[in-house]
Amino acid sequence: MRSDEMTDPVQLRGARPDDTEALLHLWTGLVTYHRTLERVRPSRWSGPVEETLRPLLAQVWAAPDRYALFIAEVAGDRIGFVRVSLADDGPCPARIDTLFVGGAFRGKRVGFRLLERACAWCRERDATEVCVEFIAPNDLAREFYEHAGFLPLLSTFMRRL
Repeated sequence: MRSDEMTDPVQLRGARPDDTEALLHLWTGLVTYHRTLERVRPSRWSGPVEETLRPLLAQVWAAPDRYALFIAEVAGDRIGFVRVSLADDGPCPARIDTLFVGGAFRGKRVGFRLLERACAWCRERDATEVCVEFIAPNDLAREFYEHAGFLPLLSTFMRRL
């Protein structure tokens, strides 16, 4: 065991299909948070959460050369995750699709560690840039990514038809 593993209770690892239920639980926490923020398109978060999330997890399991998912855990409890992908289109060759850390572990650098692991995965696949999108009123996400060195690139506006 490495010395940092003995002193740091938070461990990062690649997710596996048997993590699905724990990931769904964490991801539902993120959707719950988004529901408190979303004013422009609240219907985006109104449907059954699992119906939306299970296919996104299935993408990771089916195409590990294009998608990755990393978990942060403490004593076997999953406390956060990041989902990252290589992009076929858009402004960057890679993107952070989702990052979430459970409330008790926020502010303890778990999110930064997950983000750095996702960025390393992108570099290992020759991506030279990584982008992230989040809903406009999510000031916590904006501050987090700015602190991690991300810069604004695009602004997306939406209008209902």
